[in-house]
Amino acid sequence: MVVKKNRLILIIAIILILAAICGYVFINGIDPGNYLKESGFFSQSPEQEQTDSSTDITTAGQNTESVPGLNQRSFETAVNKLYLLDSEGILDLNNVTYHQILGRFVDVNGLADSWMIGAGKDGKSILLVYNSGEWNQQEWPGTLSEETIDLENITLPEDLYKQNSEIIRKTLEPANASYSDLSLKDGIYTISIQNTNNIAELKFKADSGEMI
Repeated sequence: MVVKKNRLILIIAIILILAAICGYVFINGIDPGNYLKESGFFSQSPEQEQTDSSTDITTAGQNTESVPGLNQRSFETAVNKLYLLDSEGILDLNNVTYHQILGRFVDVNGLADSWMIGAGKDGKSILLVYNSGEWNQQEWPGTLSEETIDLENITLPEDLYKQNSEIIRKTLEPANASYSDLSLKDGIYTISIQNTNNIAELKFKADSGEMI
């Protein structure tokens, strides 16, 4: 009886310890798997260790905190889909003016994980978001630039990156980054590249793609 009682106490103690750990992990936003692995609560098989080592090699030194799930598409593809939705009556682009463009996680080919357009419609500011191949409309959080953008008369982002590939790659390399953010406002393209605690910026004319 004493042995069974001690065993029961031990099991309850283990459950309470694990519950406390899980509470700490979720409250502090830590990944449970990584936390338990780092704390030595379970060991990996040789196959798992080899897989993790391979992953570490490919991502070591990279600015991995900004790497998305990768669903890269060109701005041209996004705009064509936008026009298609308008023609089908799914999105109403009547009286819409475009003022700002943002590409998130843009690769060296000018393809972005998501595209956003700040637009005006009937006196209101709206945000058009293209993600995972679909557009949706939201409220623009702030004030828009007064200058409008003619989507037919700008250098496409994919052409901008191709035209200025050398300087863009030279800026990405010191930051150990594969991606950048791209914005278009007041006739100027700005490519922003995160480098540790600093952000390197490259600026180009939106019409010609020429570096400023």
